[in-house]
Amino acid sequence: MNIFQQIRNLRANFTEPENMRVLLALYWQLLLGSVLVLIVGAFLYGGWQIMGVMNTVAAVPTTTSSATSSKAAVSSAQVDSVLDGFKTRQDQFETRKAGKSPIVDPAQ
Repeated sequence: MNIFQQIRNLRANFTEPENMRVLLALYWQLLLGSVLVLIVGAFLYGGWQIMGVMNTVAAVPTTTSSATSSKAAVSSAQVDSVLDGFKTRQDQFETRKAGKSPIVDPAQ
């Protein structure tokens, strides 16, 4: 059977219910096939990304605990300077809050 002749017949008589059913079945199969291809593609892409991350993690040298413990802890002077900065900001907020001018209602 000639596929092109069948397509011409379907196109010429697409308003007939039996031809409409065939077209809808083909359309439905096309949609299902597209969704299947998208799902498989998403899984393949995700697997490819995970393998890339796993290869990157495997290539990074492991750090020893002595290297992390050699870092200096935060000194009390640094903590005091940060707390002083917070105190200064709080004082600025309080002065601006107390000195705000009332907003005049333009409707009056």
